[in-house]
Amino acid sequence: MKVGFEHEFSVRGLNQIAHPAYSVASGRAISPLAGHVLQVLAKSGIRLEQFQAEYGTDQFEISSMPADPLAAADRVVLTQEAIRDGARLFGLHASFIPKPAPNAAGNGVHIHFSLYRKGQPVTAAQDWLTDVSAPFVQGILDHAESIVPFTCLSANSYLRLRPNSWVGPYVCVGLRNREAMIRLVPRQPDGDGRHPQASLEFRASDGTANVYLALAALIGAGLDGLKRQKAPINVAKNPELLGDQERKRLGLRLLPQSLPEALNAFDAKVASSWLGAELVEAYLACRREDARQFCNMSDEEAATVLQRVY
Repeated sequence: MKVGFEHEFSVRGLNQIAHPAYSVASGRAISPLAGHVLQVLAKSGIRLEQFQAEYGTDQFEISSMPADPLAAADRVVLTQEAIRDGARLFGLHASFIPKPAPNAAGNGVHIHFSLYRKGQPVTAAQDWLTDVSAPFVQGILDHAESIVPFTCLSANSYLRLRPNSWVGPYVCVGLRNREAMIRLVPRQPDGDGRHPQASLEFRASDGTANVYLALAALIGAGLDGLKRQKAPINVAKNPELLGDQERKRLGLRLLPQSLPEALNAFDAKVASSWLGAELVEAYLACRREDARQFCNMSDEEAATVLQRVY
């Protein structure tokens, strides 16, 4: 298995007029910080695939190089800290908070993973999943409600987890479908119709997550899927546009829309089989305390507090 991350984040204090999404002007505004971060990471042996302007105002994205899961997680932690520390040096504030404000563009984390068997890629062939990746993905879909509290940790996370937001709030997999929880990104096929560079993109995650636990949950669910040997269908359209009856026919469900709802849907027994009962119990206690602390705050107040944390 190889893993790569895309992290979106916001930078305050650039003192620039709002620039168009994905623009060169936005890239110029962030270039001093970006150059510093790339130099720091290079000295640590870490290379990014990209550091670019994103859709939202003062929003940017980094993409990491694929690596083994543990190495990928280590590099993400170091990269986030390099960005935060670099921002402070430039008199800026960088935050990976999922929703900087209720109406702002959300900051997500897209977890790309590719599967291998005996050193050969087995993620996709003929524009769809293989006999290895299909049951692995089905395991993640089956246990989605037990994964999301690890990938969307905070109360603020669930403001972003909405339909029609390029987030993937519906539990399904789809070819190139940005509204599916898992998007198959096939990339260029070879002469046999296989896709050696393909990845599966888990979209329901954000910068509040502990990446080690998030990856452990995804892998644990995927391995359970390999035992069960079921295969998912390809949901190629935005599930929100299908209508209630069609979503019901296809077995599509919406992920929890708040932290308390996510904790109620969480299956501690299943998660304990991946991570151990003691860790899961401690983790749940922390998340319940998060829910208690923020239950009486407005979304704006919670965002202000959490921007200092994330």
